[in-house]
Order: sequence, then C-alpha cells, then structure tokens
Amino acid sequence: MRANDLDASYGANVLDVMGKAAFVCAAQHARTAVVMAKADNIEFVHPIRMAPIIDVRAEVVFQGHSTMTVIVHVVTNLHGAGEATPTITGRFMMIAVGSDGTPVPIRFSNLCHAEESAS
Repeated sequence: MRANDLDASYGANVLDVMGKAAFVCAAQHARTAVVMAKADNIEFVHPIRMAPIIDVRAEVVFQGHSTMTVIVHVVTNLHGAGEATPTITGRFMMIAVGSDGTPVPIRFSNLCHAEESAS
C-alpha cells in the first residue's frame, strides 16, 4: 500500500481493499454477481502505519430481496502479537445482479463472515 506524508496508509487504498472485501463477502453470500450501490459510515478511527499487518473482516449483517448490507472492519496487529486495534470501519450496500445487470433475488442463506490478512 502507498503511504501518505505521515507514513500512514493512503486512505483511498484502504477504501479499495475494503470495497473488495465487501464484494467478495456479498458475492459468496448471494452466490451470484454483485455490484456496490453505496458506501457510507466510513470511520478512520486510527491511522494505519506502514509496518503493521492488517486484517480485513467483512460480514453480511442484513439481507433484503436483492440487497445486502456488509460491514467491513480493518484492524491492525503489530507483528502478529498483542491485541488487534480497530482502525477503520465502513458499511457497504451491495446488490445481487443477473447477467444483464438487473437486480435478482437472493436465496435465503446464513449471513457470511469473511476474513483476510494483508501486509
């Protein structure tokens, strides 16, 4: 990831990773293609210094007819030791779509929980 002038991760790069995590989680949950309709409630709680490992955790917390709300948390953990520190959270609305790009119903399924680590 790129760093800003303060040696912290560039916010736009972190948002890109969060969007990808929301996409993967929603697509697994819906078992079809998805698109992002909205990203909001993005909170930069702490800066992400370039050295730590980050964990990106995505979870579907709501399912409508063809929509899903995915909460994404980014946490840091210095060198894999100690307590993880919440750094950024965000909410993403994802829509299940068919091959023509129009919304399709989502079969009922258990809510998804996905985790990914990056350094």
